Amino acid sequence: MLQYKEYYMPKSREELFSLIENNDRTFDIVSGGTDRFAKERTPFNGPDFAVDISGIKDFSVIESKSGFITIGANTRIQQFLDEPK
Repeated sequence: MLQYKEYYMPKSREELFSLIENNDRTFDIVSGGTDRFAKERTPFNGPDFAVDISGIKDFSVIESKSGFITIGANTRIQQFLDEPK
């Protein structure tokens, strides 16, 4: 199982960007991370900390504007399936 030294869960984009800008250590950005954590079988020797963006609502969007579709990094498969076409 992945074992980060530290785990952060910012609640806004501003908090996320502040965390990233004010840090010089290595990190992973995850959204929940259950799929990644379940597959890990070897001892973890990776980034210093994880940043879980699953609590940032701004990243859970599906939008269509000016002929472009934006799917946020935090969009769940079920949300994608349930959104009106």
